[in-house]
Amino acid sequence: MVRDLRNVRILSGDDAPTPLTDEDYRTPFTPDEEHRFRVNLLQHIAQELAEKGWARFPAYSPEERIRLYALAPALGEHFGRPVTAEPEDITRVRFAFGDLPLRPGAVTDTPGV
Repeated sequence: MVRDLRNVRILSGDDAPTPLTDEDYRTPFTPDEEHRFRVNLLQHIAQELAEKGWARFPAYSPEERIRLYALAPALGEHFGRPVTAEPEDITRVRFAFGDLPLRPGAVTDTPGV
């Protein structure tokens, strides 16, 4: 299918958009946004833990993994029993109840990474 382009113009050098930098991709959350995100994340993970006894969540960057590891103690307080967070691979973190047998490399607190 051929589409007709209307109202399209070539930008001059001065009007050209600037390329994105790493900072553009890392827009920091406000504290309220971060809090709302963590609450929703806790609810989602807690529901899966209650249903299955374990939960998985994707984490594609070190910051996301650290954020997920920090949720393990809060989940433990919610359930009244320890919850572990351990990496399954470089893209997923697995949560499980800590009184179950641990897999090698399990993390129960926020790592010092």
